Amino acid sequence: MTQKELREQNRAAVIQAAQGRFLAQSIDKTTIAEIAEDADLTPMSVYRYFGSKQAIAVAVAKIAVDGHR
Repeated sequence: MTQKELREQNRAAVIQAAQGRFLAQSIDKTTIAEIAEDADLTPMSVYRYFGSKQAIAVAVAKIAVDGHR
């Protein structure tokens, strides 16, 4: 697997984990640590890919609206 493929796979895992958490317990109550745990990544990795929980929420919303990543 190339680095680019790994990055895309990890980003998709974060988005999927966040979507599940956001639906189950709301964006406000979801932590980066919980998203990281569900995505099988470290919190630092999640921050590296997205920078903030708000950026993750935007990515999740974009998928919900556009239907793709």
